[in-house]
Amino acid sequence: VLRALCTLDYEVLQVLELEVEACDAGTPPQCSQSHVHVHVLDGNDHAPSIVTPPLVNSSAELPLPCHAPPGFLLAHIAAQDADEGPNAELSYSIVAGAHDLFALHEHTGVLWLRRRLWGGEVQAALPLVIMVQDGGWPTLSCTATLQLVPTDVLPSRVEIVVPQLLAEEQSLQPGLDPSMVFIVVLAGGCCLLLAAIIGVVSTCGKGVSGCKGRPRDKSSVIWHPPGMGDADSSNVY
Repeated sequence: VLRALCTLDYEVLQVLELEVEACDAGTPPQCSQSHVHVHVLDGNDHAPSIVTPPLVNSSAELPLPCHAPPGFLLAHIAAQDADEGPNAELSYSIVAGAHDLFALHEHTGVLWLRRRLWGGEVQAALPLVIMVQDGGWPTLSCTATLQLVPTDVLPSRVEIVVPQLLAEEQSLQPGLDPSMVFIVVLAGGCCLLLAAIIGVVSTCGKGVSGCKGRPRDKSSVIWHPPGMGDADSSNVY
């Protein structure tokens, strides 16, 4: 039985190479060696941490222009996770605060203004609590409080992010499966071919039945013996 004497951290060491020797109790003892590779699996042992904007005691202040248009970019929240794979897939959400004024993109962490502020609507800083969680199990997360301070100064560069986000989401939507399109087209072609065959068979059937003439009257058949082509009607049998 091979046991670990200390905790293994995937972020520090991913593979252990060991040489194992087995000996019997004979005289002289017979031994054999084997190389063993131990692959360390990544566990969800690191919680995400917010790096942008810089936090002080899990809090940060952001300017909130009172005359900003809807879709105005307020901040780009960025976080990191020391894990890998699904354990490092992060999602962003607002857990407390003015949900009707602000929106946070789940995958990009972009924070923007939903609507225009009315005059005198905001008098003091608005607290907004955001959470970042990873995709591991159990899920680990971190939170931060953003203080959005109203100001009359509008930045010289105004960036509207809503159209860009809509374009990105549309590009991420799955398109038509080429194999499904091929199957539908093939099925449609088979149906048209079957309909054409049925039409041709039906038309041919009607044509054959229309070509049938009246039965011949046996009494109208006259037999002429050889050499009697010029005989009168009295010599006809």
